[in-house]
Formats: sequence, structure tokens, C-alpha cells
Amino acid sequence: MNRSTPKARMDTILYLNEADVRPLVTMGDILNYCEEAYQIYGKYQKGKAQGYFSSMSSFPTKTPHSDVDYRAGTIDPIPSICTTLGWGFWDNPENYRLPSVWEVVSLNDINTGKPLCLMHGYYLGGARTGAAGAICSKYLAKKNPKTLGLIGAGTVNMYMLSAHLELYKKFEKVSVWSRTSKRADAFAKEMSDKFETEVRSVGNLRHAVEGMDIVCVATPAREPIVMNDWVKQGTHINAFGADARGKQELDPHILT
Repeated sequence: MNRSTPKARMDTILYLNEADVRPLVTMGDILNYCEEAYQIYGKYQKGKAQGYFSSMSSFPTKTPHSDVDYRAGTIDPIPSICTTLGWGFWDNPENYRLPSVWEVVSLNDINTGKPLCLMHGYYLGGARTGAAGAICSKYLAKKNPKTLGLIGAGTVNMYMLSAHLELYKKFEKVSVWSRTSKRADAFAKEMSDKFETEVRSVGNLRHAVEGMDIVCVATPAREPIVMNDWVKQGTHINAFGADARGKQELDPHILT
């Protein structure tokens, strides 16, 4: 019996760090993949594809403004299992000059469960989330939107902005609000320089919502911060922060 073969196979796992991953897929690529994923999921909903998914598990730690989450899934015709582990520590940029989100992605063989690849997921996770929002806007927002409001000045809204600009090319007005005005100001300056489009920091949250065609909300809030009477008829909202029990960003009247 050759005992070295199983060991050799177990040791063959591709590892990609952040610098390896970024050049492989652009935001344009990720928009296309995300739209395709929605289409595949639609087939699953109609019983035309098979899939298995974990409900996302998320919990805070003793550190204020932190979350840990886990999710996994597989679906036809993608021949692998994908699992992500994420750690969101929202005060990192201000307190430690570190990213607010860390993520690790594992791809495993669908037939054997063998780990195939481990990847740093900061870029993939952020870009995927931004692309998901932009594809929602593509199908659900008004045609040719002119204004974009960003609630939260972290990683998710950086990629929300990137994805929406990739899709729509430009906006007449982009505003950002954060619970920390210093962070909103820094975000506005960095994004304005990065994307060559004017991003304005606003001190009043209402000003990032009123009159906007699209609003992207990505905060760790645990109570409503976006009020119903601020939202104009026809506004499309991408709400990504309230992804687990105990979180809430939107006034419930918006949904009714």
C-alpha cells in the first residue's frame, strides 16, 4: 500500500494572498460574475439547479463595533464548495490604521471535500458585496440614476462606489455620511482622488438620503438610522449592514 500518495494529495493546496488575488479579477469581471451568480441562484429557486447553503452565522465580540461571521454554500454548475470567514472590526482604520474587515476564503472539492485553495478575501469580499449592490441597482433602481448616497465610510461602501461607477460611469452627486465625521471627510477625499469624481462628506445623515436616486447603507447600526420620511418615491436602497440578529439600519416603515 502506498501511504505517501494520500499525504501528497492532502499537501497540495493553492494559497493566494491579497497581492495574488487582485490582478486576477477586475471590478468589471466581478460585476459579470455576480450577475451570473444571481441567474444561477434564480434557477435554483425554480428547481432547475441544486444548491446547499448555510445560514450566515454572525456574532459580536467583547470589542465594541465588531462582528465575526461565517457562511458557506455550493450550487450547480459551480464545481466547488465555498466557505468564507469574516472579521469586521469597524474602528480599526481610526484606532490602528488597519482595514475594518478581514476575510479568508476556502474552496473545497465538491466530491471529496479536499481543500483546493485558501485565499485572502479582503478584496474579493468587498468587491463581491459592492458588485451585488450594483447589480441590484441595475435591475431595481430608476434608469440613468444621477445621485448616490453612501451611509457608512468603510470597506463595503468603498466597493459600492467602485461598482456603481463601473456600471454607470458617473453621477452628478455623490454624498457620504459616517458616524465619525473625520472618517467621512477622509473617505470623501480618498474616493474623489481614486475615482476622479467628486464625493462630498455631509455632517447630517439626512442629507445623504434625501433626493438620492440610490442609497447604499453599510453600517453596524443596531437601531434605525435611515428614516422613512427622508426617502423620496422611487429611491432604490441597497441595505447591507443589517445582516444578522440585533442589527437594524432602516426605519421599518420604509419596508411597508
